[in-house]
Amino acid sequence: MIEEKDGIRIVVMGEVQSQLRPIFNSQTKEAVDPKKCREYKEKVSLTAKNYYTEEPLDEPLRVEIKIYMGVTESWSKKKKQQALSGELMPTYKKDLDNMTKGIWDGLTGVVWKDDGCIVNYEVSKRYSSFPRAEIRIYKISELTKS
Repeated sequence: MIEEKDGIRIVVMGEVQSQLRPIFNSQTKEAVDPKKCREYKEKVSLTAKNYYTEEPLDEPLRVEIKIYMGVTESWSKKKKQQALSGELMPTYKKDLDNMTKGIWDGLTGVVWKDDGCIVNYEVSKRYSSFPRAEIRIYKISELTKS
């Protein structure tokens, strides 16, 4: 477990899977997450268990998520450099709400009891040569200590 004054830090390697619309089963009348969404949530949970081994938190939390997306191979060298330097931002397709849903669900029951504990959060996305999600969780009670 990495828990310092900088909070609990978790790094999930690989591209973040955006939450997709559930698949409706007409026979059972249930909505089910698509397979790749379920697999990503499981990956987040398993990764978090390697970083955090305590009981799930049940108190007000602040969460910071930095999503690093891979650059597209077909881009020109110049465009790749612009993306990696931060000059070009990832403003297409994947929106932050859908990208964070799998992370919230994957951490529920592992790091926190319920994502209702999150009272403050900040999310950003950038390009990187190493796609990943970097997550920091802070206990509000520790942030307000003087």
